[in-house]
Amino acid sequence: ATHNVLYVGTEAGAFYAFDAQSGATLWRTSLGSIVNGCTDLQNGEYGINATPVLDRVSGRLYVVDGKDMLHAIAMTTGRESSGWPVSIGADSTHEHDYGAVAYNPANGVIYVMTASYCDETPYQGRLVAVNASTATVAATFLPAGSEQGGGMWGMGGAAIDPSTNDVYVATGNTMGETAHDAYGEAVVALTPMLSVIAADYPGLADGSLDYDFGATPMLYSPPACPAQFAAKNKDGTLYVYGENTIASGPVQTLQMAQPTQSGQFIGVTTYSPATNFVYVGDTGSAGPFGYGLVALAVQPDCSLTLAWQTSETSEVEESDNIAATVANDVVYSTNGPGDTLFANDARTGAALWNSGATIGGPVFTPPTVTGGHVFVGSWDHTLYAFAAP
Repeated sequence: ATHNVLYVGTEAGAFYAFDAQSGATLWRTSLGSIVNGCTDLQNGEYGINATPVLDRVSGRLYVVDGKDMLHAIAMTTGRESSGWPVSIGADSTHEHDYGAVAYNPANGVIYVMTASYCDETPYQGRLVAVNASTATVAATFLPAGSEQGGGMWGMGGAAIDPSTNDVYVATGNTMGETAHDAYGEAVVALTPMLSVIAADYPGLADGSLDYDFGATPMLYSPPACPAQFAAKNKDGTLYVYGENTIASGPVQTLQMAQPTQSGQFIGVTTYSPATNFVYVGDTGSAGPFGYGLVALAVQPDCSLTLAWQTSETSEVEESDNIAATVANDVVYSTNGPGDTLFANDARTGAALWNSGATIGGPVFTPPTVTGGHVFVGSWDHTLYAFAAP
């Protein structure tokens, strides 16, 4: 039969296909998980933390489990493809894939990146390119070089420019003489086979606070502007770069939150060509920016300025993620440990709806919108479907 399918992974290593209209389970398979002393996640169990990616041509999903194995799963049956899974070469007792898996259908390359559990050594963060046709590792990029560190926690994974096939990442600190040795605490552009094209360390303040990039560079091309990307840093700053001028430094910096010891200004930003707005979850307060969802309008000179911000997402202590998705002129956002899904008019910010007390646990991922429904998964072990406003 034909189904609108929702694919969901859990930290216990279970991977499901659900009928998105009825919620019925179509298939279930079990992949690997690992229990670690780092308690960033419930019970210290790490399984399918990274969002899988679809390859509709081959009919496969690429998904990484808790043992750092990259699987190719049939979309229709959940069965593993021949020759898979593939080890990405990481030490699964110290390294984990926190970011989404990225796939470029133009060259058949899958990109997987890792960081550490609780930033504890020994570990080497890595970006791995896997050839989907041969099920082999084609290239590896180590931001810290021969040193420790250089993890990539960006929840959206690596970003790919479809016009050039170049790959963009933002990195964490290294453990060498400085926190930004090699390509630590930097934005980096790479070729499809992970040779460095350009990089920039934006000169973060020294000190005891956790200043590094904990977010994926979000590529966007506003009308009449050069291709740009925005990346959140734990120092509370949104850094905006030109894709072709990275080595010259950021073209704009917006201090949107105060730096904190735990480095909370992380997560995925998003852009809507319909509104020409960049949407940023702000987990702090600085200058004109307050806690909540912030819409930044692209100006004629290609810079960003405040268009609107929400106030209904009341501050949650230690919140480290406000994740947004734009669909049909509505921006949907979650607020981490606030246990709430919000819907706002994407152009004006007007509140349309929120989930109230329905969700029973934290929601850290951007909502998925399809078939007239909005889906979120929660730490209360429940998948929720709401009617889209």
